[in-house]
Amino acid sequence: MQYWILHHNPKLLPVNVSNPPGVPQNRDYWHISRYGDDIAIDDVAFIWHAGTNRGIYDVAKVLSVPPHKQEADDQIELLKKSDNRFGADTHERERLRQLPTVLIEKQYPDGLKPPFW
Repeated sequence: MQYWILHHNPKLLPVNVSNPPGVPQNRDYWHISRYGDDIAIDDVAFIWHAGTNRGIYDVAKVLSVPPHKQEADDQIELLKKSDNRFGADTHERERLRQLPTVLIEKQYPDGLKPPFW
């Protein structure tokens, strides 16, 4: 088991967005730009939020890595489609969507309060 830090940029996607039907609320997907081949199922990821209120807001377990089984792939696609309603930076979002993704399960549905520094 390895440990990873996943970077969340609130400028691209708001915090505490509800998942669409068919995806448990504690699941999310993440685009991986580096070390994608090193991340494995059951690894632990710390969710780092950038910006003014920066810090670690959650701890997650990696549920699926590419190539995904059908259920994980379906959930990732539903999550991506639900993110389309946020038009912050569509060019950056399209760039990120070219990267491999992992499916994660957050351990603290309401986040760590206060965030861990």
